[in-house]
Amino acid sequence: KMLRTLKDTMWERSYQLVDQPSAIEVFYHDAKEPMIPIVAVAAGPSIWLHRDMKPYYKLHLPYLKLVDEEKKIWESFKAGSITASNL
Repeated sequence: KMLRTLKDTMWERSYQLVDQPSAIEVFYHDAKEPMIPIVAVAAGPSIWLHRDMKPYYKLHLPYLKLVDEEKKIWESFKAGSITASNL
């Protein structure tokens, strides 16, 4: 569970993540020069924003109860009775 960056072909930095990441996105917050990318990492119930490989901001999302119908669909997918194209 590490966030790592490369510079050319070498590891530049690494940062320990608190949970297994489920999504990652890179974006630019503003147009100031030099443009510094922000890396957003979704892990657990939070979205962590990293700037210069340092924690910059944390968004905490509330847990939502899974609708029974959606739960059945995901269980069917896990069992193999439906495919990803049927989702």
